[in-house]
Amino acid sequence: MGLSRQVGSPALLAGGIGALFSLVELAFAPATQPSVGVTALDVGLGVVGLAGGHALLAWLGRRLGSRAALVPVLAWSLIWGPDLAREAALWVGLGAIPVLGLLAIGLWRPRVAAMASLLGALPWAAAGPALATCGACPDVVLVTVDTVRADAGLLTAAGADQDGWRTGRAIAAAPWTPPAMHSIFLGQPVSVHGAGVDSPEGVSGRAPQAEGLVEALRARGYRAAAFVSNPHLRPSAGFARGFSTWSHVSRAPAPLLVLRTGRLALRRWLGRFPPSTTTDAELIMAARRWLTGSRPGARFLWLHLMGPHAWTREDPHGEPAVDDSPAARRARYTGHVEVAGRALRALWTDVPADALVVLLSDHGELLGEDGAWGHGRSLSPLLLETPIAIRGPRVPAEPLTVRATSIRSAVLSWVDGGDARLAVGEGARLGGVRGSPTVTGVWRHGSVRSVSVEAVPGGAPAPLEVTERRELEQLGYLDAGEGRPAP
Repeated sequence: MGLSRQVGSPALLAGGIGALFSLVELAFAPATQPSVGVTALDVGLGVVGLAGGHALLAWLGRRLGSRAALVPVLAWSLIWGPDLAREAALWVGLGAIPVLGLLAIGLWRPRVAAMASLLGALPWAAAGPALATCGACPDVVLVTVDTVRADAGLLTAAGADQDGWRTGRAIAAAPWTPPAMHSIFLGQPVSVHGAGVDSPEGVSGRAPQAEGLVEALRARGYRAAAFVSNPHLRPSAGFARGFSTWSHVSRAPAPLLVLRTGRLALRRWLGRFPPSTTTDAELIMAARRWLTGSRPGARFLWLHLMGPHAWTREDPHGEPAVDDSPAARRARYTGHVEVAGRALRALWTDVPADALVVLLSDHGELLGEDGAWGHGRSLSPLLLETPIAIRGPRVPAEPLTVRATSIRSAVLSWVDGGDARLAVGEGARLGGVRGSPTVTGVWRHGSVRSVSVEAVPGGAPAPLEVTERRELEQLGYLDAGEGRPAP
């Protein structure tokens, strides 16, 4: 009996602390409700797994007696410390501080150290920026679909060419995702903001002082949620700023140890990425849960789908690409755009009728024109001209071609009671070419003119994690082989 209590007490204590810790984080983590690809069963397994893991480690360390509770505390600190430091925008090395502190306390009071492990939830529980009051502010929904050229049929597939929608073409500020999306949120050309620029030192992130669309909406009383999938759209590059809910298909909610260090890690190590149709469906479902589960009004939703980007490696049904002939490549691409567009139709049913909805792509794609495939390497009009559709009250008739960089000002004008008026595309400033950060141009009469070289503001490279690097390699952004279509 005495031995049982000596062995069981630390294990029960550690297991209880593990379960309590996971429940506290589940209550506060902004990415948890709702989260991408996480079901109620996953949540339950995560809580049980974390509790069981704590208890097992304490049982294995039973020779330490009551100090066995320190074993799971130490393991937790080593796993979560750096990650929580990163989430709190601190230097990752600061994650070692909880380890040293808990060990010091544990030498004096082991049970106190075990209870102190709950402090790991504080970065999530900390209050975010105070929201201004907003009366009856209507919702704003921004949907970006990766890698869709203007003639790919996205708007028809998504049902965005019907009554109530105004359609046209948008001129992207850059021919690939990082600079193009930064330009949409900042409302500036790449040569002004300098974010998303590809250089030998890496891809630059957004400047700390740059106020994006989300921050401006938060100042007006909006709460914001993002459901994204592209590895380049990561917090370290500045894309998560201002969002109270940030959900990425590559990141599970923090307390779910079974998901975080199990399912996702195994998937990456084995190179078994889920089909793009699966991840897009999970993103749309998570976005719909957020819309239906939160109070309407003063909400900003950003949804970014990745499906059409996957044409180089899989067919629209998620099967590996086998036929690499030009005709088969084009058919796969068209099929992916069709699937992504049709999947979006379910989202529109959950968007309030008085909301402002903007649908477009970040950039286009080359499908063998002049022997080139993919995107990012030139200022080709096919890479810069994308489809756009906008719906909502106070949306005036616009010219056929508009600037993607004017979305920010149009949304803010609409939120403030004015019209959602987009700027004409003529004269749009272009740049952000991969490997050629100083090459710029101007959109003139359906083509790129005045290509020149000019200085671009320097930005600090946004660091890549190992898993992010693997995902980018999988997409062809890094170390693409010769002769292969490298997006």
